[in-house]
Amino acid sequence: MTHIPQPRKSPRQLRSQHTVDTILQATARVLATYGYAGTNTNLIAETAGVSVGSLYQYFPNKNALIAALHQRHDNQMLDVIDSVLNSNPAATLEERVAAIVQAMLHAHLLEPALHRVLEREFPLFDTPREHSLADQDIHRRMRHLLELHRAEIAQQDRDLATYVVLRIMESLVHAAALEPPAGFSTGQLEQAVVDAVMGYLATPGGAAPRVCGTVQLDRDAGRAAALADTLATLAFPADWVRAVSQDEASALAGLPLARGGVFFGQGMLVQPSLLIPALLATPGVRVVPAQVARLTRAASGWCARDGADSILAQADTVVLANAFGARAVLDASGLLAPLPRVAQMHALAGEVTLIPAAALGGGPRCVVGGEGYLLPDTGAGCVAGSTYVHGAAEARVGAEGQRVTLDKAAGLLGAGALRALAPGTLPGWAGWRAVLPGRLPAVGELAHAPGLWLAAGYASRGLSWSALMGDLIAARLGGEPSPLETDLSALIAPR
Repeated sequence: MTHIPQPRKSPRQLRSQHTVDTILQATARVLATYGYAGTNTNLIAETAGVSVGSLYQYFPNKNALIAALHQRHDNQMLDVIDSVLNSNPAATLEERVAAIVQAMLHAHLLEPALHRVLEREFPLFDTPREHSLADQDIHRRMRHLLELHRAEIAQQDRDLATYVVLRIMESLVHAAALEPPAGFSTGQLEQAVVDAVMGYLATPGGAAPRVCGTVQLDRDAGRAAALADTLATLAFPADWVRAVSQDEASALAGLPLARGGVFFGQGMLVQPSLLIPALLATPGVRVVPAQVARLTRAASGWCARDGADSILAQADTVVLANAFGARAVLDASGLLAPLPRVAQMHALAGEVTLIPAAALGGGPRCVVGGEGYLLPDTGAGCVAGSTYVHGAAEARVGAEGQRVTLDKAAGLLGAGALRALAPGTLPGWAGWRAVLPGRLPAVGELAHAPGLWLAAGYASRGLSWSALMGDLIAARLGGEPSPLETDLSALIAPR
């Protein structure tokens, strides 16, 4: 390995730090003007306005100066990533990637001649990545960024993804600095690099959940105090959940909120209409469009049959995950009687309203919950929800329901919000929830029907609970440790 020249000593006082900075800036100017061959310590000292003796106090030769420039560049890139990580916690992965690319490209295009010399003429004294502490720190920071947005990326190997992302950024940014393509603006180049990174990372069609964070507002002072005590007792990591004041909550949401509460940094915005097709397109998943009427035992496992009693599919393990429809299938299969709680499952109607983002100043940057909820703009508007209509004959969007959802959204934002919107004039969506007594789902293998599993009754928490329950079922089937405590698993067992 090539020996990397080192400084003679590090500056300790502010004055000496200023001297070293001046010398390095002069080195950059001389290199950019004369190249490596035309650079010498006398010329650098003259350009810096210091004696060559002062230069030699810190650097033994010009190679040590160039190595220090490489180190300065690495530290600048590290500062860029740190700045992005410490900025808006509700930023999407693409927004953070764009911020990093923009800063990297700006830094390189600011001194293109210098970077041309460092990369082409004299890359020899750039410390190899495996030995560079700065490069290792950059890798750790980028991996942390990808981990924060793990729900937004398709790659499961975070270390490989980190390596590839850094190499894409480095290669394209350096190419743009060394050989700027004619006819393209800096903005076009930035977007091209972002598109390349996101094309590698992202799931297709914008289907990935967006990690934007969730502010859950306090409902009253008593509950707020109890929640604060709970957080203090359980000592959750602050980057997972932390208490926030009204001002902090408002800053996170980018809108004035009515109260403080708690902030879940990993809260996600999910668009089921995009996510579900992407999941169904996963290699190994086969979709058979059909309606299952009942299940019958087979020599090994179960048969799914349609209304004409034809076999649609057969498998050793079957998971019923069709919400309220599971009750009818179990009943038709003669399997419902031993499950009195499941037999009480019922469908509960409700609706959500799409509020124009412009009516909310662009909408909240994060999910806002409390008595109801308000979501960031999805492109079609900000979803506000929701209603609970017991005994409904149909699920429908209407003025009465929109009055409820708008009132709930206004309660999150404070008095006076959304008064200009007329209930009954906005788009929305209505549907059904599968609800069980006790507000807990029914998940697990049926004791009286080995090989048949149930995952239903999520009520209003389907997007949150279904992923966890999928892990629970997979762990049980694979003989792995359960992600749930034994007592919680017993509470949700089908019965």
